Amino acid sequence: MPILAWLRTALGWIKNNPIWSLVGGAASILGLVAGVPPAWLAVSQALNIPSCVTYSNIYYDSYSHFKKEGNNWTEYQVDTKYLFRELSRLRDYITLLNLTPRQDPRWATMLVRLPVCGGTAQWTYENPENWVDLMTVFRNISSAEAAEQANWEK
Repeated sequence: MPILAWLRTALGWIKNNPIWSLVGGAASILGLVAGVPPAWLAVSQALNIPSCVTYSNIYYDSYSHFKKEGNNWTEYQVDTKYLFRELSRLRDYITLLNLTPRQDPRWATMLVRLPVCGGTAQWTYENPENWVDLMTVFRNISSAEAAEQANWEK
């Protein structure tokens, strides 16, 4: 019975003070909404999963795309392709080792890292690693662009 009496009192106060009740409710909702992203970041870090939940098998930019094929990755461009071996897959980056010979003698140590959730891909060939921004990659692009880039794989 005391709970019922308390509930009646609370409802009576809410009825007599609608503005304060609205402000309190809005503040609670705002606090919940503001707390979700940091909470998700903490959970994903604790579970060691990407903040976007999954890894993609293809990363696009305007002039090429990286596609996972078995344990290797291939970068397809309009008229050429480059092969890479996946070295590591961490929460934030997938690191690839170049397998395609190039004119630069440092080609065998060239690394590319793809941001798991999309963003700025980087490359390096130095030791110690000095990452240089390469291009912005996306996990998803329009279906027309994806179809056009798929033709490069032939």
